[in-house]
Amino acid sequence: MLFNQIYLSSWEKGDILVSDRILNLNFCVNGRCEVSLEHNRYAIVKKNQVCISTISPDKDFYYPGKLYEGIQLFIDLQMVEELKGNHFLPFLGIDPNDIASVFCSKKGIYFRQMDNNISGIILKAWASKEDMDIPRCAI
Repeated sequence: MLFNQIYLSSWEKGDILVSDRILNLNFCVNGRCEVSLEHNRYAIVKKNQVCISTISPDKDFYYPGKLYEGIQLFIDLQMVEELKGNHFLPFLGIDPNDIASVFCSKKGIYFRQMDNNISGIILKAWASKEDMDIPRCAI
């Protein structure tokens, strides 16, 4: 889990934690992120949207208005398979491989406006970020 607080117009993609074996759930709280992806795809994630992806960026990230705030969850699908259910996700009724196959399918990416329930959970987590011992990306 990563809390992103980005106040620049762009950010070098570097070695990003996204691949076809990493499921990336990106919940935008505020601002906007634009990025060119592999396979001639382009992602624009804006306030109150979630982007679920297994596609890697192939260019730097762009932030119109020099503002992006959001929560990202990275799930290593290979590790989930190796643990064979010996982790907390099955106890929550979550199968990350199902999420990847249903939402990302062959396109590798899925966008959706967050409904009130998901938005409420994300905003509550965002408001509590200072109380959590989780890495933040503040630039």
